[in-house]
Amino acid sequence: MASITDLQLAVLSSAVYGDEEPKEGPAAGFQIYRGIGKDESGLGAILYIKKTEAGKGLAVFSFRGTDSSKGSSIKGQMRSNWLLMQDPDDGDLDIIKQGLDFAKDAVRDLEREHSDTEWHYFSTGHSLGALMATALAINQEEKVERCATFESPGLISFWRKKACERSVDHWRPRIINYLTFPNPINTTLPKVGRLVRVHLDYHSTTSAAHVLRCVLGTGLRAAVWGSVFNLAASVTGHAKGFWAAKVLSVSAKAGALIWHRHFNLKKVMHELKRAADEDQASKDTRSAAKSGKPEDADAAPLVPLLSRLPARARGALLTSVWALGTIGVTSTSYIATRTSGNLADCATEHDIGTIITGFDPETGEPKRAIEMESWPYHDMLLKKSFSSKHSRRLLLEGLLPLQPAAYGLHNALRRHELLLRRARSLPGYKEAPQGG
Repeated sequence: MASITDLQLAVLSSAVYGDEEPKEGPAAGFQIYRGIGKDESGLGAILYIKKTEAGKGLAVFSFRGTDSSKGSSIKGQMRSNWLLMQDPDDGDLDIIKQGLDFAKDAVRDLEREHSDTEWHYFSTGHSLGALMATALAINQEEKVERCATFESPGLISFWRKKACERSVDHWRPRIINYLTFPNPINTTLPKVGRLVRVHLDYHSTTSAAHVLRCVLGTGLRAAVWGSVFNLAASVTGHAKGFWAAKVLSVSAKAGALIWHRHFNLKKVMHELKRAADEDQASKDTRSAAKSGKPEDADAAPLVPLLSRLPARARGALLTSVWALGTIGVTSTSYIATRTSGNLADCATEHDIGTIITGFDPETGEPKRAIEMESWPYHDMLLKKSFSSKHSRRLLLEGLLPLQPAAYGLHNALRRHELLLRRARSLPGYKEAPQGG
């Protein structure tokens, strides 16, 4: 087998996005022999060639993934992505059919024009392009010596059935899937071949955004427990200041003022200060915060419908509403924080340029590779009731302190450990034993 490294294949997976020939770096010297672009399906592919020694050459089919910069083909790419997620088992995708036809024609013409060269064929691709590169390796296994994909979404049922005509061990040395941590893209469908998770320097970097999310996570949980403590203090009559009632009252007045004054900030702030001063001096608020003595007849009740309740009962009821509202708001805010963090991580990790940084320029292999026995995919997660379990886990993360996979100060400097715990909580994520 002619020599080519997986880093070179990764660079060619990146170069196809710009329809470029690498001018420097590990893939320098590869030239574009032929390319294709199909707007209706979103197909983008290039055959790169390089003569290595007398009578021998390397030929690499590189397939482009989803690329929003290709305005004319983005609609076709999104349609292909949608069909991919449906996992059709009754036929192939147009984008794959067109890619296979392109490869067949390119091989025929290349061997005819350079009949004096012994060509060694490889395929590679990133994201959606990984699907096509794998399909080519299965369809043309007598030609394609090896396929390296990056962040593959997996294979549709049609091609998984084709692959099952051979044993699992048959494909392991021929197809390798390089992945980052599990994300919505690389967990779409099952994969064929060897599975390797690439450790990226990005995973161990403590960014300002990560620290901010951890601080926010702890702050949200503190707000929840502060409300619970205030509720307990109100029920037992030990509250020194009935701040929940004050906040509710001032918030209601603030809403009315903002609505009627059309966001006149100066006047609104003036009125809010006066409202806060009135509530501070309110006999009703003071009586709820102290011994529960009935308020004076001239004291304006905070909430008229509750004015007939004993002060302590009224305080406990309002504080309960405040505590439950706080729990709802903070839990929603935490889930939003967690989701935004996951999306940000996915956008960075899934980028082929970021993945390339995980490879050693000297050896052409990953700096740190984690062999995988299995990888999660959507149908598996659904069958394992992952959605409901994950929702419960997120709720607990937003309420309970020191959760291992939660954003919080305890994980501010442990980003890699945080991501690893989240990955290991997924059904189907199983690392091979060391040395396996």
